[in-house]
Amino acid sequence: MKAKEELSLLAGVALIIVETAIQGAYGACGALGFLLLVVGLKAANSTCAATGAVILLVLMSQA
Repeated sequence: MKAKEELSLLAGVALIIVETAIQGAYGACGALGFLLLVVGLKAANSTCAATGAVILLVLMSQA
C-alpha cells in the first residue's frame, strides 16, 4: 500500500470510531449532526457544516 492509501484508510477508521462514540452518547441526532459537519467540511459547504455544528452544540448543551 502507498502511504496516501494508508492515511486515507486510517482516517476512515478514525471517523467511524468517532461517529460510533457520538451516536452512543447523543443518539441518531448526534450521528446526523456529525455526518453533516464532516460532509460540509469536505465539500467546502459552509451551510451544511454550520448546520451540523449547531445540531452538535444543541445536543451537547442539553447533556
